[in-house]
Amino acid sequence: MKTGGVTMLEAMVSMAIAAIGVSGVASLVVASSTVVRRTQTRQQATEVARRELERIAALGCNPDPAAFCGNIMALDGRTSTVWLSVDSGLTTAAPTTPDPSLRAFRVDVDVDPPYEGAERGSPVIERPLDGASGRGSVVNVRVSVSWVEARGPRQAAVLQTRMSP
Repeated sequence: MKTGGVTMLEAMVSMAIAAIGVSGVASLVVASSTVVRRTQTRQQATEVARRELERIAALGCNPDPAAFCGNIMALDGRTSTVWLSVDSGLTTAAPTTPDPSLRAFRVDVDVDPPYEGAERGSPVIERPLDGASGRGSVVNVRVSVSWVEARGPRQAAVLQTRMSP
């Protein structure tokens, strides 16, 4: 025969079920914050790549046939590091004190031609442009921005464009 109260066993079982539910919600919050942080970092890297690509495109491609796009090709292989903070924005100066809000991004620029492998793409870069004669009237500019996750491998965001005079 049962009395009107809750037994100690029933109370312990209900507390165990509640603890399992709370720990499930806590792990969901941790996982979702990790996904949000990674997505935000990827968006920041894409923004850094976009800014760099726009800066390069603003230089314009040198139309001189003797040094076709020489000003852009001179950027090939350039590597730099930038730091991005929510508070201070983008800076090329290394932090003097540890700041957990800063994220270091490595920016690499690759201009084709010259080719380091089978990078000609489709349609090929060496095609004549608008009925122009000769080869090489288009250059491919690729900006890679990479970073290291706290507990993971190096990640990267890559943007590219093709330029001509």
